[in-house]
Amino acid sequence: MAKFLTNLVLTFSPNDTVGTKYYVSQPFLYQSDVLNRIVTVPSGFPTDLASVPKIPFLYEKFGNKNNYAAVIHDYLYTSGRGVDREHADRVFLEASNLLNPDNKAVNKLMYWAVRVFGASHYQQK
Repeated sequence: MAKFLTNLVLTFSPNDTVGTKYYVSQPFLYQSDVLNRIVTVPSGFPTDLASVPKIPFLYEKFGNKNNYAAVIHDYLYTSGRGVDREHADRVFLEASNLLNPDNKAVNKLMYWAVRVFGASHYQQK
């Protein structure tokens, strides 16, 4: 069954010049049914959390909602750990539904946003 195996612990870096702003402070583990394995985000991994435009009504609805899922998604997009973009996006939806089971419509909209706009951020290795 999909679940977060550890809590997400982040360090904030206000002076980061590349826009990252946060770093995972200790290994962050997620059991994914989509991937049928545990994803381990290592300590020190940089993340910008959910990349939601800072437009007030959009950010109010979608910002700061799925940070745990966003960190897993960022890691899958940038690590090159043998996960194609479609599966990485499906893991994002899976994790979002765990975090916010009563907001499946919002989760689905965020999923479609990464499907439509995420390609330029995906790094296949």
